[in-house]
Amino acid sequence: MGFLHLLKSSSPPPDALPAFVSRVDDIDGVRTVRLTGAIDHDIGAEVKQANASFEKSKDVFHRSVLLDFRDVTHTDSSTVAFLVDALRRRVASNARVGLLNPSQSLLSALEIARTRELFDVFDSEEEALASLGGSSGSSDSGA
Repeated sequence: MGFLHLLKSSSPPPDALPAFVSRVDDIDGVRTVRLTGAIDHDIGAEVKQANASFEKSKDVFHRSVLLDFRDVTHTDSSTVAFLVDALRRRVASNARVGLLNPSQSLLSALEIARTRELFDVFDSEEEALASLGGSSGSSDSGA
C-alpha cells in the first residue's frame, strides 16, 4: 500500500503502514502522520510513485497534514524535498503542512533551502490541531 493511499484512507490498518510510519490518525479534520526511523532518500521512490498515481485526483491533497517527527532518527535533503512537494500539492486548496517535533538539523536544512517560512512548526500537538484544523475547511474524506 502506497504512502499517499494511507494519507487518503480514513483508517489504514496498522499492518499496512510502511516502515517509516508508525501511526496515522484523523484528528479534528487533520491527517496526523507519526513518522519513525529514517526519513530520507530511501522513501523517495515510494512517495513519488504514489504522487504520480494521485496526480489527477486532487482530492487526496485537500486536507492539512501534520507530520510528527518525534521518533525520526535521520533526515536529509530528500526530507526537505518531500516536505516541499507535500506543501506544493496542497497550495490550491489552501491546506497546510505542519511539522511537530522536527529536529534542529531538519529545521536547519529548511533554513538553508530557504523554505523554513513555508511550514508551520508547532511546539505541541494541541496547538497544531487548533491551527491546522480550521485551515482547509475540508472534511475527513481526503488527505
